[in-house]
Amino acid sequence: MLNYSAEAPLGSAKSGGGIDQAAMTEITNAVSQAAQLTPAAADSVGTIKPALFAIKLSGLIFDASILARASLALASDSTIARGGRLSSSTLFPQSPELSSEDHELLDKLYEGLRKVASEAQTHNLRLLVDAEQSWFQPAIDRYVDLLSEEFNKVRPATPASSAPSAPVVYNTYQCYLRDAPTRIAAALAHADEHGYSFGAKLVRGAYQESERARHQKLPAFEAGVPCVVWGSKAETDKCYDECAALLEKRLVHDLKKQGGVGVVLASHNGTSMKRFLESLRDDGLAKEEDGRLAVDERLRGRVAFGQLMGASSLSLPLSLSTSRLPRRATAAD
Repeated sequence: MLNYSAEAPLGSAKSGGGIDQAAMTEITNAVSQAAQLTPAAADSVGTIKPALFAIKLSGLIFDASILARASLALASDSTIARGGRLSSSTLFPQSPELSSEDHELLDKLYEGLRKVASEAQTHNLRLLVDAEQSWFQPAIDRYVDLLSEEFNKVRPATPASSAPSAPVVYNTYQCYLRDAPTRIAAALAHADEHGYSFGAKLVRGAYQESERARHQKLPAFEAGVPCVVWGSKAETDKCYDECAALLEKRLVHDLKKQGGVGVVLASHNGTSMKRFLESLRDDGLAKEEDGRLAVDERLRGRVAFGQLMGASSLSLPLSLSTSRLPRRATAAD
């Protein structure tokens, strides 16, 4: 996995604002180069190549605080407050939180992301959008939802492939957040309703200190409202494994139809990985051969594991227990 996940320190901003066009162009070109370095397997029944490409939205704009303002605008929108969704033709709602200049910048960011996603789709690469702080995340989710609707559209089966359409665009879910399961369930339901494949990367989370520090400054803290992150590692582990189990069951279900989920499990927790692999085996999507797991070819391009480059805590157990399941060394968050 190639990871272009640069981000500015919290509270920092470069003068002038705007989009980092140089970074956007570099990412688009890098997607094309990654495709040339990772040709599809000759015996693959699918079209998705093994390469994955990760980006972080706050690294593509000079003032990341606009993501917080856009998130507040979403939270205060009456349609969303009633449990609805904005029309696909509306990127962000009109709101006192956002100026006309903000809307213009957000639109430019979206057009840049569409070019990156289009390049990924053209070359059959998976594009993973990283998660960030909870006060940025609603805006990030909005971008990923719209990109998924456009670039994860279900494609009809061909004589060369009867496997369900694998997603190109993936969102990232931090399972130390209490709302991760409900957000995944809602995104899955929306994908089903609108006919596109759903891609999810699961991580435990990267911003615990800043999340807790911010929570302690909010009125909610004085009122006894829990922080948005779980209170213990055990709760985070449980949430991660439950989300992984939900997506594994959807993999089984989706092989019977044209659409389908894709899963990237980013973790150094061998227990979580083992549970996921055992579930694949128990559901008939993997079988033991000479002490290894041979995974159903229909999952090629749909399941991957990720870990920080150079870390061996996960790679050794995976290399001993799997044969053809994709394994990735990555700078996952």
